[in-house]
Amino acid sequence: MKKSSVPTREAAHQTVTSFIKLQTSDQSIQIGFTDQKVSGRAGLLSFAGFLHWHRLGDLLARVLPHQRVSKKAIPVADLALGFLAGILAGAQKLTQVAHLRRDVMLPELLAIQRVGSQSSFTRFFQGFTTAGKNLRAFRPLWRWAMERLPGRQEGYSLDLDSTRLLHEDGHQEGVKTGYTRLGNKPCLHPLLAVLAEAKLVAGFWLRAGNASCASNVIAFTLDLLANLPRHLRVRLVRADSGFCLPESVRPIDVWRDYNKRAGCEEVIKQLDADFALPKLCVKKFWGTEAALSLAVFSYNLCVLFQRHVGWMDRVTAATLRYRLFTTGGIISQTGGVRTVRLAVRDESERAWWRRRLEKIQSPVPNCNAVPAIPW
Repeated sequence: MKKSSVPTREAAHQTVTSFIKLQTSDQSIQIGFTDQKVSGRAGLLSFAGFLHWHRLGDLLARVLPHQRVSKKAIPVADLALGFLAGILAGAQKLTQVAHLRRDVMLPELLAIQRVGSQSSFTRFFQGFTTAGKNLRAFRPLWRWAMERLPGRQEGYSLDLDSTRLLHEDGHQEGVKTGYTRLGNKPCLHPLLAVLAEAKLVAGFWLRAGNASCASNVIAFTLDLLANLPRHLRVRLVRADSGFCLPESVRPIDVWRDYNKRAGCEEVIKQLDADFALPKLCVKKFWGTEAALSLAVFSYNLCVLFQRHVGWMDRVTAATLRYRLFTTGGIISQTGGVRTVRLAVRDESERAWWRRRLEKIQSPVPNCNAVPAIPW
């Protein structure tokens, strides 16, 4: 049989039909297109494995306050998981979270139907209509996170603090003029509590921008202490202008303990910089609180994730995104099995990924920590 005279190139994917040439200073580069399922966020599979190991989707399905009626609607747990993944991937607004719908790998990794559209997320957060609904949804999530901390014989320090979230457009519910570092501006004024030794957020309430720093703080603290797991003991409570210590404590120890409160400011800075707190705001007040609470919960997941793999020196979410979550990969069907191939060429890096994934999936927690990112 006469061979075909048409030249072939095995390196080119079958669906590539034409190329665009990009001329650099010393070579010409061909640019084409492919139908392969390629993702620039395949590194999120490690975090997805952590979420599946803890059955977070089941928890979200139990606590979220409303269910969709339409058969085509995305389940609320799927919407929440997509939102959490979007925040972890660096999204700052609902439109940016919705952009992840184009990622072919995320639904597979998260075991969800699909990532929601902007309108889906808007309707989702509109379902949070009262303080009671929000408490029923998020008190279990704060407790779930705290239950994953070990007890400490000396107890934990509980820091109370607030921050101002500037929203100069000023048309959303709760956005009121209050004092900020830039003067009196339209803002929101959330209150939060942090377990200092773990850098974990134990509670979050949203308040209007014109609320005073002490507004609702007693109710907030009582609710938080009632939600505290039994194995965790609070030895110290610190706030902007006060603290709670037995009279037997020496003044010098009071001074030393109070000085450590600055760690709470570090948490707030991370929430502002890496978890979209200044950007997330929907029309209704309780919807905004829900969106912010889920974003703060994604911060807690980052803290617990790093504890799970045994990292003693924590890295920021920005570092996780840059060095870990943005690892590229291809998803395919191989021998009837869904397969993800990470774009990792160096054998030492591949070995690190294997150890890390084995650590996450291990049914028996152990003290063999996976080294921090080695490159």
